[in-house]
Amino acid sequence: MQAGSWGPDGLLHRPAYTFVVLERLREALRRRDVYAPISRRWADPRARLLQGQAWEAARVGVATSLGHDLDPHRELAELTTDLDAVYRAVASRLEDNDAVRVETVDEHMAAHARRARAGFGSPARCTAR
Repeated sequence: MQAGSWGPDGLLHRPAYTFVVLERLREALRRRDVYAPISRRWADPRARLLQGQAWEAARVGVATSLGHDLDPHRELAELTTDLDAVYRAVASRLEDNDAVRVETVDEHMAAHARRARAGFGSPARCTAR
């Protein structure tokens, strides 16, 4: 219970408690921990997914329109290859990057990155605007 939910007499302060409950409900709705079934915005998004025969009938068209393979093993193999290539490319440039330092601490590798200065056109400057 929130500290502000109690009145000076030690009894529950109903308006404060109501506010806290509504605040927590709003947070839970945003995190999708709870759903409001009759709402379009706050309903469970999985409830509107195609199921059973309807999904089987639409599956090929959906995969094709998204450019995906129906075989998940081939999809995952392609994603694995792409991720490995990017990882190796980044790792090969780490030694030349003075903004990044990799060190071993207690037998674990730790990466430290220095903040980039916000110059014209830099991502830091763009998000700061």
